[in-house]
Amino acid sequence: MRGLWNIRWLCFLSWLEIGAPGVLPRVVQATLGAVGAHLPLARHVARSVDSWLLALCQQRQQGGRPLLALNGDEWAAALRQDILVRPFEPAQIQRHHAWLGWRLEAEFLRLVRLLEGPEDAMQRAGWLSCEVRYWALVATLIRLGQVYQALAAWQGEEQAQHSYRLAAARVWQRAIRGDQAA
Repeated sequence: MRGLWNIRWLCFLSWLEIGAPGVLPRVVQATLGAVGAHLPLARHVARSVDSWLLALCQQRQQGGRPLLALNGDEWAAALRQDILVRPFEPAQIQRHHAWLGWRLEAEFLRLVRLLEGPEDAMQRAGWLSCEVRYWALVATLIRLGQVYQALAAWQGEEQAQHSYRLAAARVWQRAIRGDQAA
């Protein structure tokens, strides 16, 4: 359904702002790790990407681009992995500019896939499809924030902002083109 991404995102933001109710905290922790402790970071990152993400999805729709998640078996496989994502453990974050830049792009792309992905791809036993999507979005936003924080600590705030904007711009171009390598 065209335009559903907009409703999904706005509902997700409301859900996140009211405290991410639904799945029991112990179930979330067992499934996704310590995401609850990072909800403030997820909220902050959600606000920072809000207008970018909505504008990107709107431009993709106006351009008649197919959903990223529906572009074949590779996207279906990527979505299956996307819903399992967890925040990074501190030891997982490499302090290398190329890795951090690549990670930013990967997380931005994951956001788009999760937002545009079909309901039937959001499956986990005992969870509603919206809960699967929402918690995967939370984990992805946390990861974006973690990578940004690592960049800022390593290179300084100004360079981190530059890298963040550059990664968002690259993802925008790939998503608008419908680049399968995205």
